[in-house]
Amino acid sequence: MTTMTTPGQFTLESQNLGCLPIVNFFLARMGVADHLRTYLPPGDARLRLTPAAVVEQVVRNLVVGHRPVYALGEWAAAYDAGVLGLAVGDAEMLNDDRVGRTLDRLFDADRASLITATVLGVIADFDVATTQLHNDSTTAGGDRGLPRRRRPGTGRQSNPRDPPWPQQGLPPRPQTAAVHPDHLRRRGGADRLPGRRRQHPR
Repeated sequence: MTTMTTPGQFTLESQNLGCLPIVNFFLARMGVADHLRTYLPPGDARLRLTPAAVVEQVVRNLVVGHRPVYALGEWAAAYDAGVLGLAVGDAEMLNDDRVGRTLDRLFDADRASLITATVLGVIADFDVATTQLHNDSTTAGGDRGLPRRRRPGTGRQSNPRDPPWPQQGLPPRPQTAAVHPDHLRRRGGADRLPGRRRQHPR
């Protein structure tokens, strides 16, 4: 925030908005804040910043700024507090100690249910077709419909018509015997050596 004082009774305050209004629109449509409040309860009413509010700033920072945890408060101070969903002066509370303890609580929370509730809300609200996209990426692969082959040595006999499995490493180099140039000369092959010509008597 930049404050400029002009002669008289006028004061100019400048604060950043950036792309946060657009980010906030999608976060609100996804219901991120509601899901965080459900699975990250405040716990202590004396807290000025709830765990859900802190994690919201972490999410916004990941989308917009990619600043480290220790610089989260400095990053938030440059924006209007209202666009971050904070009160004036709350950005100073985003120190690394508070953010770190909040992330510990997020780790101990029911993150599977939190992610599932968020994904189901996105699918319903954005009308995502799940016939080709689903939340389980462990079964995705390009080998469906291909014949299965067993590796040799597993205790079961493999199909002899299958091509052989590739060997590890590079193939062995062919064995070649070194030939001395005098041997080639005796056999009449000196003209085959590069850089030499056979002398013919005239």
